[in-house]
Amino acid sequence: MAKPKVSVLVVTYNHEKFIRECLDSILAQKTSFPVEILVGDDASTDNTQQVLREYQAKNPERIRLILHSTNFGDIGKLVWTRLFAESQGEYVHGIEGDDYWINENKLQMQAEVLDAHPGHSICFHNTRVVFDGVPQNWPIPDNAFNPYAKEEYSLDDLIGEHEKCFIHASSMLFRRSSVRMPEWLFRSKSSDIPFTILLAEQGPIRYIPEFMSVYRKHAAGLSFTDDYNAPAFLENRIQMYEDIDRELGYRFHARIRKTISRYYVSIACCSQHRDNDEARAFYLGKAKELDPQLQIAWSY
Repeated sequence: MAKPKVSVLVVTYNHEKFIRECLDSILAQKTSFPVEILVGDDASTDNTQQVLREYQAKNPERIRLILHSTNFGDIGKLVWTRLFAESQGEYVHGIEGDDYWINENKLQMQAEVLDAHPGHSICFHNTRVVFDGVPQNWPIPDNAFNPYAKEEYSLDDLIGEHEKCFIHASSMLFRRSSVRMPEWLFRSKSSDIPFTILLAEQGPIRYIPEFMSVYRKHAAGLSFTDDYNAPAFLENRIQMYEDIDRELGYRFHARIRKTISRYYVSIACCSQHRDNDEARAFYLGKAKELDPQLQIAWSY
């Protein structure tokens, strides 16, 4: 195969139930340029690797496998990093093995956008969210991942009011030349938020207002956690935003302080501190220190 223009990086772990739909949607893409598919499996304990070998045998020119016998965990970041190092495309697209695409022209459309806008770092589109057996108490967003609608975004749009990135990984084509992976990135339990911010540092973002991928939420997902309100998870989020603040040269310091303040409120309100007046007072004090205008209505 000629050198690929686009590299698709698929990270899997125990995705036997879903990986066929994911790979079929990638193989169905219609493009005027070569596309390589690299799949990294994080030592699945089900039959995911067997399915991957089946697909690779049928598509030896298009699919490369990197199968691990040891599980690295960390929501697949180390597996993704190896895939990226092995890839060759000018443009890169990541996707987890339980998500899939629903438009066979999406890679062509997105590559054409980046070709036409050489200063832009990312092209993304809207994403539908579906739910597969998630716990009843798990956060359920609207079925549209991106509730906003404008043609172009910038780094400024990613900092502040939105406490999660509105660009889902299953929708994001980006330039290889825009990728930076500083050491602090690997400390975060989130990958999408800091990685997208690092990309956006390199240039604006173009948006295609069409649903072209599906984000599947389920209890076995790589990014699943039932500890969103646990102090350790929230402390990690605080560390992540402190790292982002430093990375951005404190240009958005006031906004990021308010975001961190809200996480301190969440720690104060979590179940572990519900009956601990001293701990609640400490974390609420940290929140008010960062955002003196913060209004706290304490009740439970």
